[in-house]
Amino acid sequence: MLKKILLVCFAILGLVKCTSTPITKIIPKVTVLNLKEISLARVTIKRAGEMKITLNIKNLTNDNLEIVWKESSINNSLPFITKQKYNEATTPMPNTILSPFSNFVVDVLPSSNVYFGNYWRQLYLEYPVDIVLKLKQGTKEEFVILKIDVIITEN
Repeated sequence: MLKKILLVCFAILGLVKCTSTPITKIIPKVTVLNLKEISLARVTIKRAGEMKITLNIKNLTNDNLEIVWKESSINNSLPFITKQKYNEATTPMPNTILSPFSNFVVDVLPSSNVYFGNYWRQLYLEYPVDIVLKLKQGTKEEFVILKIDVIITEN
């Protein structure tokens, strides 16, 4: 009887193993499209996922730096920050102020990917993703322009 139970368990385990989907890994491939050197900040992609992108923004100056969200975009849509309320998806975020030499890590996605069905939902990102961030320090303004594509691998 014990042998039959073990045989059934191994058969179920083998069936589950054969039908499970392989683990995929998303590797971001980032192209910086700026025409001139960016002196106010360094923007790097910490993670590019199926639904959002994690940005790491480093203020390179000894003065406060603003991220102007209402003049920034992701795939020609307002950026939606995961700390926002879903019903504010079409409302631009207030500017984010970074202290001198500080890091700011933020998850973003296009606001057009947030919608209400029976409940609030997010759509998957469509790669390549174009990100434009407006940075402002006093009267100086710079735009960081990134194109993010991904390489998807199976483990």
